[in-house]
Amino acid sequence: MATYQFYTRAYPSSPKTWRDISSQSLIKDIDNIIERASWTDFTSWKIENGKVDHDVALDVDDNGEIEEFAFRVDLRDDTKMFLKNILSICHKYDLQLITIDSDSFNPTIEDYLLTVKASTAHIFVANPDKFFDTT
Repeated sequence: MATYQFYTRAYPSSPKTWRDISSQSLIKDIDNIIERASWTDFTSWKIENGKVDHDVALDVDDNGEIEEFAFRVDLRDDTKMFLKNILSICHKYDLQLITIDSDSFNPTIEDYLLTVKASTAHIFVANPDKFFDTT
């Protein structure tokens, strides 16, 4: 993962579970905002055009039930269209978000920004010396 990408996983808000969400419906919504990755026929999507590098992964079991839904946002993308669209999908399906730092948050631009700013990824990019300081 590049330093300009921010990894986020989505999960159903309690008391919902993945069984309450149609994988086919979610796949259709994701297909509407990002193209499928060229290297697979499965549920991986990718925008990599030399300007931005967004991706989405949806793991679905043999019964069509969702096991995991994750995405990486390219923070260099000043249009924020992908971010707005993926957060809209998360809101539609009543999903919560969680970072690699285990910070859980709502799928809003405001919460996303606060979470990115508080992340270890941001600390590293903003001040690598401080990130690695062990004293």
